[in-house]
Amino acid sequence: MYLKTVRYGDVESNDGAFTLASYGVPLEVIFSARGARLSGTVTGKFATTPQVILIPDTFDAARREHETRAAIFDQNGVFTLESIPPGSYKLYAFENVPEGVWLDPDFLTEVESKGSAFEAAEGDAKTIQVPLLSKAETDRILTKLGID
Repeated sequence: MYLKTVRYGDVESNDGAFTLASYGVPLEVIFSARGARLSGTVTGKFATTPQVILIPDTFDAARREHETRAAIFDQNGVFTLESIPPGSYKLYAFENVPEGVWLDPDFLTEVESKGSAFEAAEGDAKTIQVPLLSKAETDRILTKLGID
């Protein structure tokens, strides 16, 4: 389930943010149980289960942090993400990177071309293969950026 729309009088917001300008106007909050579903596998060789991260394709850092999601793997190595709101995303598979480093704008700039683009529509169910960003590759980027 995801937040689809918030309405306050005649003002509508798809991200839940707006300014309240008057009182006595009804507030309407709409949720949808028809979020997109994404599953797939990671391509490449890895020693441990990679971190598969879905990041909204936006310049808004607060939205990016709030809507970023980590996938869950099953016993067969297939990852799944559910209840994805409609929008544009990039999917990454990292091998052993510090938790949350994918929210660092400089790190994202360095790995942007390595992500797999994903367009989510309400009710979609898609399968995708994501290339692994190896530990050696991400370590090189982290060193370049001075991130431990």
